[in-house]
Amino acid sequence: MERSELRALVKDVEAALVEVGKKHTVQIKTGAGSYDRGLGGGGCVKLLFSPIVDGRAVDPAEKVFTTHCEMYGLSKDDLHREITLRREVFRITGLNMRASKNPILLTRVSDDAKFSCPKKVALRALGRAEDD
Repeated sequence: MERSELRALVKDVEAALVEVGKKHTVQIKTGAGSYDRGLGGGGCVKLLFSPIVDGRAVDPAEKVFTTHCEMYGLSKDDLHREITLRREVFRITGLNMRASKNPILLTRVSDDAKFSCPKKVALRALGRAEDD
């Protein structure tokens, strides 16, 4: 099996898992994976499960944000707020508490690319001074 075949297989598996997810009211997506060239090729893919609440998949990073945002000088209302950094518009989408340098998770509005930034940068973009 070639790497391109594995990628196509993963897309088909993800499409098939949509029905299973609907049955169990969860969103199932594929995550990081690896390809092994040995013995004819093969691979491993991580599956990500998110519960669906009110018709929307719950992102674990959003739940962490709403629980711990005050520790970073943010409020619950800042989740999904748009900020401008270097002339590009980003949406605050979550919090990664394990990241000491860049804990604020962002999504670029133009193409949904994922980024992270320091709390100081997010607070400045929101027009707030850092508490430190």
